[in-house]
Amino acid sequence: MDKVLTLFEEEVKKQVAVEVKRIREELKENFKKVKEEYRESVLSNKQDVKEAVRKASEEYREGLQKQRAVHNDELRRLKDEHKNEIKQLRDEFAAAQNTNQELIKKLHTSYSDYLRVISMNYPHVPYNFFYAMHQMKKTTLVEV
Repeated sequence: MDKVLTLFEEEVKKQVAVEVKRIREELKENFKKVKEEYRESVLSNKQDVKEAVRKASEEYREGLQKQRAVHNDELRRLKDEHKNEIKQLRDEFAAAQNTNQELIKKLHTSYSDYLRVISMNYPHVPYNFFYAMHQMKKTTLVEV
């Protein structure tokens, strides 16, 4: 009976060794499959992340372009307003300058008439003398 028992134990050991070997191979195959699935998952996630980053980058760029366009429009509008205000101020300055020149001409004419009247009242002093005095006053006023 011991022989049968030893034979049985040996047979069981062989069967256990065969089963362990088969289970290890299945485990290795399953591990390879899981590893491959994990690798594919990581690559897929990597692609998804790249896609998300690219999309976010494009959205950011579009936002910047919109901001730049709004800023440029506002800047253009402000420049146009500034140009119009400068033009208006120049026109007002030119009008004021013309008014002043007309006033100066009127004053000069009236002063010249005044000098003529004085020269008529004082015939011994020539008109050119009064006019020369007037010219001297005018140049000294301009220099000051």
